[in-house]
Amino acid sequence: MTSLQRHSQIVLWKVWSLCVGGQLTVDELNSLIAHAHRRIEQLERQVDERQSSEQRRVSEALRQQGQEHETLAEERLTQEKQRMNAELDMLRQQWVLTADVIGCLSVDICICSLCVFLASA
Repeated sequence: MTSLQRHSQIVLWKVWSLCVGGQLTVDELNSLIAHAHRRIEQLERQVDERQSSEQRRVSEALRQQGQEHETLAEERLTQEKQRMNAELDMLRQQWVLTADVIGCLSVDICICSLCVFLASA
């Protein structure tokens, strides 16, 4: 049972006990009932506003988290790309040194020496 339902039951019980005691007129009862309905409507609007506000906050947090994940993924991708480029540059330099040492006579021999070099690395 929600607090709104509990509150409504307490109010209705108080109204009923006053009515049974003969202390309230029909107009007073109608006025109390109208007041209770207005209060319930006000509370329902407040609940709707809070739910809507909370939903907006959650949506914004999810959007922001998605952006952070995307930024992090881009940074990792950039780091890995830099690492791979550095490794490729190092391999190129080693290949050039190896090609100079063995004195390549043609492009085919150089390509074969690169294959041998990569296989031994």
